[in-house]
Amino acid sequence: MFTLRPARVDDDAAICETWRIAGETFRAIAPAGWQPTPDEKRLATIRTRLADPDTWWQIGESDGEISGHVALLPSQLVTWRPEPAADLAHLWQLFVRPAAWGSGVAVALLQAAVGRATTQGFAQIRLFTPYEQARARRFYEREGWKEVGKPIDDGEGLPIIQYRRLLAP
Repeated sequence: MFTLRPARVDDDAAICETWRIAGETFRAIAPAGWQPTPDEKRLATIRTRLADPDTWWQIGESDGEISGHVALLPSQLVTWRPEPAADLAHLWQLFVRPAAWGSGVAVALLQAAVGRATTQGFAQIRLFTPYEQARARRFYEREGWKEVGKPIDDGEGLPIIQYRRLLAP
């Protein structure tokens, strides 16, 4: 069983580790020579986002251990791919550790983020996921997300694809 809770500043290392684990799973689908985000950059980014009141976080826990997290922010604040639409939320991260795959924590985290975006008045929500990450793409499609456009480079050589979902008013 798992529970959800807001992220705390002291969750930074655990969030970083979950992101690192996710990055390692991308190696199997990434082009030759691709490297995941370096630990120092990952941790600095997490700390910045945890301190940012415009970034909303939830943590999934099981037996006191973090099993996953999700983060959401307005699309205008995404530094590498901003979009000026004030009614567009950006699902920045949804990562679940492999030991928790199939537990329902990913669905719960995603539903929490969609609910939060809806209550904040966003009309749509978007995310980017690796183009070759079939498991993640099936998950998002099963949860009502639609692929938008063609694959693009994530800025570090990994092809990614955008997904969007309309939100109920």
